[in-house]
Amino acid sequence: MPARRARRVLAVLCFTACVAQAQGLPPVAMNCQPCHGIDGVSAAADIPNLAGQRRAYLQGQLLAFRSGSRKNELMNAVAAQLRDEDIVALAAWWSGRSPGIVAVAAAIPSRMVFPAGFPQGFREYRREEDAESRSVNVSWVNAPGWTAAAAGQPLPDGSIIVVASHAAEVDAGGALKRDAQGRLVAGLAQSYSGMQAEAGWGAEVPPLLRNGNWHYALFSAAGEPRGGSLHPHCLACHQPQGANSHVFGLGMIKAAARRP
Repeated sequence: MPARRARRVLAVLCFTACVAQAQGLPPVAMNCQPCHGIDGVSAAADIPNLAGQRRAYLQGQLLAFRSGSRKNELMNAVAAQLRDEDIVALAAWWSGRSPGIVAVAAAIPSRMVFPAGFPQGFREYRREEDAESRSVNVSWVNAPGWTAAAAGQPLPDGSIIVVASHAAEVDAGGALKRDAQGRLVAGLAQSYSGMQAEAGWGAEVPPLLRNGNWHYALFSAAGEPRGGSLHPHCLACHQPQGANSHVFGLGMIKAAARRP
């Protein structure tokens, strides 16, 4: 998303949040809006509406998500941070909203853009291959992240991680090519996923979804952004990994960085 458009979106969201706050919106409810819509009416087919649901039902579901008795990776991560009083306030607020309003999603724009010159300045730390799907995934981290990992430190602002998904190369007969180490040969990149941390980026994310200063993005083979609406899902998924700099593969980066 262009920077100017992202600023406009953020300005609209801030204005909307201020208006809602004046109308009694509990601060904790702002954490629900990126996925469930500004007024609790979801713009996504696979995300339920909150507006107009019965208070007891909402309260019971949030308690179930918090305890883990109802399984949903994203909701379990968010609800685990809720206090009893937060659950009561959320159930009361969303049950009182009208379900008949137009769905308006409060997306959180990702600031990450595809790194210029990639993979220059990056170090490979993981390679996954699947002969059945004829695919190779290669994970990279840039110099600030690599240096911090080698020293056993949390990944600092300025760190960038990119996972490149490749088609495996085949020979003229259609057989998979392998290198001197017996690994599948990574062919053309088909897509990328990434995460980047920069100072101040976390301030744009509601507290229960905040991952330090990390933002997440998906890119096409040409490095063009796609799947922007999935950013809140990425934030919720990585949120429980706070002790690991919000990086699922932090241990792999540290192990690779410490190898001779």
